[in-house]
Amino acid sequence: MQKELDAATRKVEQGFSRHRDDVQKLQTQLGNLRQQVGVLEGNLDALRTANARYIDEVAQVREQRDQLALSLTNAGAEQRAPATKPTAGPREGSAPVRKSPRTRQS
Repeated sequence: MQKELDAATRKVEQGFSRHRDDVQKLQTQLGNLRQQVGVLEGNLDALRTANARYIDEVAQVREQRDQLALSLTNAGAEQRAPATKPTAGPREGSAPVRKSPRTRQS
């Protein structure tokens, strides 16, 4: 019986030893995973910040695009509409302009 008890005690101690080793390995893995999660969260924060900056830049570019489109529309409208008065030319129904007579000089 003593031998059986000693054998059972050794098996239990070996089981505890394996269990401690497994727990130690899992704790090491857990620490590594926590570190990776921290790095990934930092990367995610950086990406969110960059994304917000890109959204702002896109909004500014869209505003510039809209302003340019409006300017082009206005420029096209100005070209189609006469901006100046017609030049003075002969009027319809008016007499021809007479030139003054030249006098001869001797």
